[in-house]
Amino acid sequence: MRNRKRWMWMIGGMLFLAGLAGCQNPELHGNNPVQEETALTVETDETFEGKESIKTYTLVSDETDLPLPTLTLDQEEGTFSFAYDVLSSYLAVGTYEINGDKVELTTEDGTFHYTFYSADEDTLRFSADESSDVQLTDNRIGAVITDGAVFSAVGETNEAETSGAETESSGKEEKMIVEPAENSQEPEGMTLYTSLPFFCGENEWELRMYVTEGMVIDGELALDDLCCFQIRAVSGEKVYILFDEQVQLGVPASDVWTDTDNQLHIVIRDVRTARYRITDYVYNQENQQFEGRFVMDYDGINYWGEI
Repeated sequence: MRNRKRWMWMIGGMLFLAGLAGCQNPELHGNNPVQEETALTVETDETFEGKESIKTYTLVSDETDLPLPTLTLDQEEGTFSFAYDVLSSYLAVGTYEINGDKVELTTEDGTFHYTFYSADEDTLRFSADESSDVQLTDNRIGAVITDGAVFSAVGETNEAETSGAETESSGKEEKMIVEPAENSQEPEGMTLYTSLPFFCGENEWELRMYVTEGMVIDGELALDDLCCFQIRAVSGEKVYILFDEQVQLGVPASDVWTDTDNQLHIVIRDVRTARYRITDYVYNQENQQFEGRFVMDYDGINYWGEI
């Protein structure tokens, strides 16, 4: 009998404690519904990039130590942001329209306009003639955007496109295709520094090098630490742009020769403080285009000079 009472007291005590716990647990209390937690979401660059409608393009350039211009398009909203000068307090933002292969951008204040041409879904080419000025505050702090400059979708950059050439991949070797330029006029903002006339078969050619305007004084190149160079091969009305880059502490050079099969070769030597690149362009008479390949390509070197 005594044991029976003891068990009754123990069971009663357990029921009392369970009831007390239920009163203190708001999830079990009918008059106190559960308070749902509210998470504060901050949209960072990671969440922004996660949107499928956002696509970012970066200027394809060898100047990896300089800030590169970046174009971001929101395909869902039809808006853009274009940052190309780190020293400028003005950020170009606004809306854009697509007309065929042309991408036309207009800032929200209507002041500036920029035009790109779509080469493919991951490549845009800048059209300087149809755009507002994109001069840098200081050319030493930033990569210069030239006419025809290539902007590649992030993750799709191909260094071979820096010369304005299209690239074909064949096995392990990449082949750069240079076709006649659409605009055969003299490059804007540049002056002819030197030229070399030559013949290939019965056709007359001329190899020309242009430099930033004002850099040639009395026929001599007055080098600054940063200079734009363009090397083009000209035959009649056809113009082939083989090199078009801004070079820091260096001067590109080129050689012209024909091999035993009478094929025309134009070799570009791009030598600067931290680079040694030799590109051999061979003229394809049938297709009337140059096909280039890297003979040597070294970055991050320490170039001492030549004798």
